[in-house]
Amino acid sequence: MPGLRRNELIILLGMGVGLVLVGTDILIYRWGLRTLFDGQVISLVQIPLVDHPLFLQWSGIKVPVVTAFALAAIAVLASVPSLGRPRLVTAIPVGLVTGAAIIALFKGTRFHHDLLLSLDVQPLGVVRWSAVLMPATLALWLLVVVDARWLWRFRRRNGPFALAITAALWEWRGDRQARKEDFDQARRLFRGAYERVQARLGENDPRTLGPLVKLAWFTYDHPSDDGSEAGLLFRRGFAIAEKARDIDGSTRVQLIDGLGSVTARDGENAGALQLYEEAVRVAEEGYGDMAWQVATPLRHLAWATMRASRLKDAERLARRALAIARKNYGRRSGDLVPFMVILADIRDRQGELAEASTLRAEVLQLAGQSNRQSVARAETLLDLGSMRAREGKYQEAEQLYEDALAMSTNESGRRRVVPSALLELAWLRRMEGRYGDGEQLARRALEELEGFWGYDSLQVVTPLVRLGDLCMKQDKPEAARELLNRAIAIIEKRSGPADVRLASVLEGLARLERGQGNPDLAETMTRRAIALTEEHEGPEGRQLVPLLALLAAIASDQENHADALRILQRGLTVAEKVYGPNRPETTQFFAQLADEREISDDSDGSERMHREEISALQIGPQRYDSELAEAFERYAHFLERHDRSDEAVEAKRQSMELMVKHAWQNPADSI
Repeated sequence: MPGLRRNELIILLGMGVGLVLVGTDILIYRWGLRTLFDGQVISLVQIPLVDHPLFLQWSGIKVPVVTAFALAAIAVLASVPSLGRPRLVTAIPVGLVTGAAIIALFKGTRFHHDLLLSLDVQPLGVVRWSAVLMPATLALWLLVVVDARWLWRFRRRNGPFALAITAALWEWRGDRQARKEDFDQARRLFRGAYERVQARLGENDPRTLGPLVKLAWFTYDHPSDDGSEAGLLFRRGFAIAEKARDIDGSTRVQLIDGLGSVTARDGENAGALQLYEEAVRVAEEGYGDMAWQVATPLRHLAWATMRASRLKDAERLARRALAIARKNYGRRSGDLVPFMVILADIRDRQGELAEASTLRAEVLQLAGQSNRQSVARAETLLDLGSMRAREGKYQEAEQLYEDALAMSTNESGRRRVVPSALLELAWLRRMEGRYGDGEQLARRALEELEGFWGYDSLQVVTPLVRLGDLCMKQDKPEAARELLNRAIAIIEKRSGPADVRLASVLEGLARLERGQGNPDLAETMTRRAIALTEEHEGPEGRQLVPLLALLAAIASDQENHADALRILQRGLTVAEKVYGPNRPETTQFFAQLADEREISDDSDGSERMHREEISALQIGPQRYDSELAEAFERYAHFLERHDRSDEAVEAKRQSMELMVKHAWQNPADSI
């Protein structure tokens, strides 16, 4: 039921188990009653200490089974309000003792009086009534109190029972359709449940929040177009919750978390960070630091912090979220997959590829064969393939991409994995210099996404940008310009001219215009992309790094070398902060600074930049043989231009050794 805590769900499960036990135990009891009065003592199953279905026996003392169950029920039911972990091992004993309490009521009042009077149960003596009926009565009252409290809270949160049960039934059917991947039918059921409750209770009634939150999250996870409907639903629910006083903490957390997610999807990472922090705070205040309600918003907070390039903080948050998930779900649960994925992404960005690979390998082991988890497995294969491609291991990367494609046979896989895998393969072909093959793969991905989402959906922007880049590589500027302008038109139509997603498209178009000899137009586009990125990600956003490198190159083309040096210094500062000092994304600025200083007749400064680039790559978090070989090659050319041929020969020798070493370690790949 929407808004219920896990311990309440456990109680409901226990009552269900108890009702089943009542039916089966009555049959056994009636069989035992007949055989007992016939003078027979027969056990259905040979169990130690049990010589009859109705009695337990210790050291010659017979105790009715019902009495023993009732005594156990008192102890366990008294601790029910403190139960909080969603564990099956907790649900089973609660179910058994709840059922035992129900049995005790029936047996104590209906059967035991006549039965005990007809039997000679001497050890119980005159206390047989109290030994049987008092525990049963006490267990019954405990059960009534707990259930009455739950029923009161249930009606207060969900409205009249008939309406709440109908809505819950529709949502259950929607969940079934979602598992079958009939998303359109699932959406109709979730929307029907919400609209029915809304029509009966009113649009602003807080008791509509349960179905509303369910519909909002489903719409967010399975958008039918650009995802704007989920944002409208979460904002409506948030407005209702702000006006109401008594809102369940779990519902409030889900609303704030959902609003943060749609805000992040809209490109407002700073606003998303604030909302995620608020969701974590509300969850911690309501349920404790290690409650399961804290785990998901904390994971989302780690993701948004990673996007803000605060990688150390993001890692700390992700590890804490994973620890909470392990405590609540178990160390081998498939529910750990998204927590491990975000931690792997963070470690990947930090350059810790070994740990990232280990985490993703563990994800592959944890993810089962259900539709949802098979998609998680395929997405993990894509992540591993991307890592291998960045390491220059193209053959291994291609095999991982192909495995992901082969695994994606269900609807979710075709929507989420197949286009991504095709785009990754297209990028791999680009890295190999096979631009025509890459273009064909990117066009397949575009066709897949257009078929799923429509011709002008935001989902098709990424393949349009990839296609534009591949057309530029094949010297087809008009085709590239048409593709990139189409991507810009889609974003501006759907989200307006301030959407941060425009930045990456403008960067591609600026590179095209620079290559076509239009530096003024390229500069205008690059500065617009920088302004959008700064507005949404701040002055040190990760996406600023390639934009600043491009703007500096444009300034150098226009012979504005002083501006180029200033821009490069800023780019170096940002790159060192978000990537670290020893990564290729950072050392590219040393290479550009070396060229600018040489043009400005600062040969000593230029040589220092070349040496710093080489030194940074040599002590990086992993081997960058390809990038280091290119750095030595650039340094050799510098030395040749300054008539230092002996040193240039040595630099070329080192470059060649690195190229040979890389080719030897990766025989199927190119440098």
